[in-house]
Amino acid sequence: MKLQIDEPLPFKFSSPASVEDAVKMWHDNGGKAMYFAGGGDAVDVVKRQLAQPSVLIDLKRIPALRGVTANVSAPQPSITVGALTTLRELAEDENVRLRA
Repeated sequence: MKLQIDEPLPFKFSSPASVEDAVKMWHDNGGKAMYFAGGGDAVDVVKRQLAQPSVLIDLKRIPALRGVTANVSAPQPSITVGALTTLRELAEDENVRLRA
C-alpha cells in the first residue's frame, strides 16, 4: 500500500503581470517552476509531491491570457478565446452570441 503525501515541499508563489514575465520566471528557475491558473489538479500534484517546483507561477492576473477577440473582417472570420477566459465571459460576449 502506498501512502499519500499531502504536505508540499516549500516553494515561492509569484504572480507575474505579463506572459513575458511568466516565461522569464520559468527560465530563471531552471525549469523547476510550475504554471498555475487556478486548477485544483496543480494543487494536488504539488501536495502529493508528484511535482516539486521551486516556484509556482500564477497566470490568473495576466490580462493577455483573458478575453475574446473577434476578427470578423478577415476572409475567414474567426474568434480567438484567451486561455483564462471564463465560461461566463465567453457566454456574455456579443461576438460569440451573434455567431453561436
